[in-house]
Amino acid sequence: MPRFFCSADAVAPGGFALFGAPLDVTTCFRHGTNRGPASIREISEGLEDYDPISRRSLEDRVFADLGDLDMSGSLEDSHNAITEFVDGLLAKSARPFMLGGEHSVTPASIRAMARHYPDLVVIQFDAHADLRPSYEGTDWSHACAMRRSLDFIRSDSLFQCGIRSGTREEFEEMERRNYARNLNSLPALAKTLKDRPVYITVDLDVLDPSILPGTGTPEPGGWTFQELDSALRILDGVRLVGADVTELAPDLDPTGVSSIVAAKIVRTLLLHP
Repeated sequence: MPRFFCSADAVAPGGFALFGAPLDVTTCFRHGTNRGPASIREISEGLEDYDPISRRSLEDRVFADLGDLDMSGSLEDSHNAITEFVDGLLAKSARPFMLGGEHSVTPASIRAMARHYPDLVVIQFDAHADLRPSYEGTDWSHACAMRRSLDFIRSDSLFQCGIRSGTREEFEEMERRNYARNLNSLPALAKTLKDRPVYITVDLDVLDPSILPGTGTPEPGGWTFQELDSALRILDGVRLVGADVTELAPDLDPTGVSSIVAAKIVRTLLLHP
């Protein structure tokens, strides 16, 4: 299996540790997220290591790519495998960076992250609120990703960006809990977080389908690549302890552009201090 461009195969303390969670079980519209991690790695070879905006290079970053986890068992087994693996990475003082897979993988990672960082903050980029208590017979659907994450973090520690789809109840909760943030409010948020540990989760359907059509649940009216890239750079000063990029279904975009966009978002996060 190819590794992400410029990555090593050994974990370094303080460095990111990429791993794939190619899960595609609860996706409810179009499938294919199990191919996401491999496609991001394959197409990363087409990227430059140097980012002219931050003036940073992947060549100057020590980060590992540890391959994919086995997601062939039950949904519960797969989620438990993610939690156990993230626990192991944190024990080595690494920063877990998961490539999904459907978005249900995120709370499995956060379950471990919150044990190590009790004051963990989660910043979600997504088209969908993902606050449903259950969906299509499971509490661990990708539509429940943030509801399950809130089982492990404080209710005032979730911030949601780009949300434009959800139930009435989800939007009422977002308003009541003050979860929602727009691009213009992110500089102030970054300042208020100070030294709190932050986990960033990017569901790629936050982007408009004209930018990234290769995702299972596309939602028109989304962010541009420049808006998402700017948001991640605004958050450059936060204490980023973990991240994930999810919901790429590369076979839905035969042009390969969706995979390129996803890989570049991964590169921006890998260049985070």
